Amino acid sequence: MNESAGTLSNRSIERAATVLKLFKNVRRGLTFTEILQESKLPKATVFRVVNTLLALDFLSYNDFSRRYELGPEVLQLGLTAMKVADIYSASHPAMERLQLSSGQSVVLYVRRKMYKVCMAKIEKEDGVSYAPEVGCPLPLWRGSSGMILLSEFELPDLDDVIEHAREAVKLEEAIPIESIRSSVSDIKQKGYCYSKESYGYGVVNLAVPIKTYGGRIIGSLNLAGAESDFSEANREKWIGELKLAAEQISNRIGYNGEE
Repeated sequence: MNESAGTLSNRSIERAATVLKLFKNVRRGLTFTEILQESKLPKATVFRVVNTLLALDFLSYNDFSRRYELGPEVLQLGLTAMKVADIYSASHPAMERLQLSSGQSVVLYVRRKMYKVCMAKIEKEDGVSYAPEVGCPLPLWRGSSGMILLSEFELPDLDDVIEHAREAVKLEEAIPIESIRSSVSDIKQKGYCYSKESYGYGVVNLAVPIKTYGGRIIGSLNLAGAESDFSEANREKWIGELKLAAEQISNRIGYNGEE
């Protein structure tokens, strides 16, 4: 995309956002005239933006009141955002059970734009930290949790996603996209990721996805610890426990098995 095309695209997004923000704290919707007056955009621009938002279900038109209202897509996004905000309370009981049964650190990650963020963790009692600080933003592609969060995207889209993530963290060197693509493809088949040395020598991670409406992956539930503890038998057992916990959390935040 050249610079002029990118500029036009950005303007279109800004204008659409301007129109959508007009509906905050509005109960009865807005007429076209009200949108035109409040947005202070040219009439032709408002006409184009409104019709695009209608086509995408971000707005709907009430034939009785003759007013535009927020559409089902906005409602779905809002519900998802609420569920993401509530993911900690939904996850914590399962995290406690996992920590007791496994004896390992249990960590919850979520995606925030082009970063991954540690949202909560329960560390094992050996004095070693196996996860970053809560709230710390990290590169989206890092570790098993990053691969799980990237598995939200289709494989053909990964190049663009990784490029946006690389720009977000202002990374100059190349990212091993083929390795990432292979890991994501494997996750889509197996439903989990196992990685070594994500946060230091001898540290390993098992991770599974947490899902919400429509099968969207919004979190990663991890077991982290010393490689010596993750024998093949333990891994098989803990994968089952992780998947069960993630399914329980997912069901609590709106996932009904449909994708």
